Order: sequence, then structure tokens, then C-alpha cells
Amino acid sequence: MATSALTAVTEVRDSVRASLTATRAKSAAFIAAEKAKKAYESCDQSSSKEKIQQTQSEASDAQSHAIHATVVEYEANIAKKRSAVSLAQDVKLWNVHRKRELLRTCIQVAKTQHEAYKKAADAWESLRDGLIDPSSCPFAKDDADMLTNPMNISQVYTAQITA
Repeated sequence: MATSALTAVTEVRDSVRASLTATRAKSAAFIAAEKAKKAYESCDQSSSKEKIQQTQSEASDAQSHAIHATVVEYEANIAKKRSAVSLAQDVKLWNVHRKRELLRTCIQVAKTQHEAYKKAADAWESLRDGLIDPSSCPFAKDDADMLTNPMNISQVYTAQITA
């Protein structure tokens, strides 16, 4: 997916360069066509017929080049637009893929944490059950009740303080 995005970026960069080159070529062709047109229009009755035909031919060629440059610029701009849309689509798909992978990773981590929590809770219960064996300690039930309800102060033992 990253290779596709890199290829699309390169394609956009190249098409932008081609479009800029085509725009400059079009401008140069139009300037040349204007100069050729002015040269043709500057011919007067005193100019030879060959010179008039030559300037007319140059003006016609320059105008054809300008039209051709306009078509090339249009095609370059279309290619630039297509490559930009392709890049945008690749980025969109990449973001969707990345979000999907991130969601999968989060779910996997949550499941792992949930399993770890269950194991830790089981371990604490086993430890508590192992430390507080009701058969070996007469106060174990009272202490266990105290652990389940710490706000019950009726079971708190008081000792006489002697000085």
C-alpha cells in the first residue's frame, strides 16, 4: 500500500512538472504566433510577394504550434488531475486500512488485558483463599466479612490501652 502511494506521489509530481512545461510552451507559442502575425500584418504593398507568402506561412505555422501547445497543455492538465485524484483515493484507502488495523490492534490489546485481569483476579483469590483458610483460623470468617464490608465497624476489635 505504501508503494502504491509513493508511486502515485511520483506520478503527481511528474504530471505537475509536465503541466508547467506545457503551460510555458503554450505561452511561448502564443507569443511567437503574435510576433508572426504582427510581422505578416506589417507587410505592405511594397513587400515582395515571396516575403508576404513567407511571413504568412510563418504566421500560420506559429498559430498551428500555438493550437497544438494548447491541446498539449489541456492533456497535461487532465493527466495532472487524474494523478491527483488517484493519489487522493490511495491516501483515503490507506487511511481506512490504517484505521482498521489500529482498531484490530486495540481490540487485541483489550482482549489480552481482559485475560490478564482475569488471571490476576484468580491469582488474588487463590492467594486469599490460601492465606485465609477458614478451618485453621477461628477469626477467618470475621476477617473475611470485614474484607467484604469494611464499613461495618461492629466487628472492629478494641484493645485496652494501658500506660
